[in-house]
Amino acid sequence: MATPSADRDSILATLLTGKSQTQTAALHGVTRSTVERVVRHHRADHPILSAKKPNRVPPPGSIPIPSWVRRADLVSDYADVARLSDEFDAARHCRRLLEESRA
Repeated sequence: MATPSADRDSILATLLTGKSQTQTAALHGVTRSTVERVVRHHRADHPILSAKKPNRVPPPGSIPIPSWVRRADLVSDYADVARLSDEFDAARHCRRLLEESRA
């Protein structure tokens, strides 16, 4: 079943406000594949539809800091790396700093 043009226009308008494809699908009561079809059809006219959304930066204080990092006084190093990458990279970085300080 084809999506009526009015629905396509309203889906496009919602996408152009910055809503994700999943949010748009839920808002209009259609499947995500329907929204993806609208995006593919209008991508050339609206380049913002093909732009990747930036990753959300977690607000300060929302990154859980392990107790061993607090004891080693590496909280700011851990938080900086975790904000840019993830907690695993941050832990790896802090362990490397601890090894270097002990050597």
